[in-house]
Amino acid sequence: MKLRKKIMALLEQKGYKKIATLHRELINLFDANAIPYRNLVRALQGETPFKEMLLFQLGAVLGMSISDLRAETEEELSAQNKTLGIYHYNNKAYLEKLNDKIPFLPTRIVIKPGGRTSQEQDPKNHAINLKWIYVIKGTVELVLEGGIQVERKILKSEESYGFDCTLLHHFENNSPKQTAKLLVVHYPKPA
Repeated sequence: MKLRKKIMALLEQKGYKKIATLHRELINLFDANAIPYRNLVRALQGETPFKEMLLFQLGAVLGMSISDLRAETEEELSAQNKTLGIYHYNNKAYLEKLNDKIPFLPTRIVIKPGGRTSQEQDPKNHAINLKWIYVIKGTVELVLEGGIQVERKILKSEESYGFDCTLLHHFENNSPKQTAKLLVVHYPKPA
């Protein structure tokens, strides 16, 4: 969804059907520092991009942060993909490459409620094939498949675990409400 479309939908949900009504609310909140009416109109009509100050003021009216306004918009995904190596497993899970200038690969995985990553299995091309995970936020379930045996390991916030990444594996977030975030370190760095 485009940022402008998301903001328009949120404003309509809050009862701001007219730009003049919204602008009066901005003046009530920000006095002389309120975004000028014409700038507000141009941005809401798609003539100009949303600048940080406008997003901040709209967020104040909507009770949201700038990052919440941008969340899950095409603009946010586009900006992330330009600045970081990002791999989207699906619409509920993605991986961000944090640094590729060192002999191991640090990544962050974000899994939305009810989401899971794709199954992975690293090739046996080194004597050591490790993946170490640290749960930053939420609870995740690591599912390891070694032949006919399946091992499930539940990890909560601030817990860590290391495993042989040549085993078929994936991560699940079985929480109905909380997004899970994990730091994952691959050693050695996959080729």
